[in-house]
Amino acid sequence: MAFPDEYLINHSSSEEYFLFDIAEWPSILTIAMCFGWKPLMKPYILYTEFEDREQIVKEEDAFNLAYALMRAVKLLPNEEIIDPDPLNSFEYRDKKLEAIYYWSGKSQKDIIKRFIQFCMTGEFNII
Repeated sequence: MAFPDEYLINHSSSEEYFLFDIAEWPSILTIAMCFGWKPLMKPYILYTEFEDREQIVKEEDAFNLAYALMRAVKLLPNEEIIDPDPLNSFEYRDKKLEAIYYWSGKSQKDIIKRFIQFCMTGEFNII
């Protein structure tokens, strides 16, 4: 069960799951959209508040999400960007840039790679 500040991403047919916090889940979807993913349905997230209901990501959408994240993993920096504070004064700071900073580095890219494999197994739930 997910807490109010988390998204539980799971397959109804298996025990595999991901827990993303309320900043990580929109961030990983932002990365996917930056690299070409266009959700087939309404956005699966709200940036400002937690939506307390289950959503289903259909197989085709899950595959498209995985392909976009594959492109992202190739281009995201391998080195972790540790201090994004200089961006606080950057005029063009936005969610896309913050997402790129957040998911930079090997450990973060490894999470994306595992999530790609998860998406490639098909339809999943967001709780």
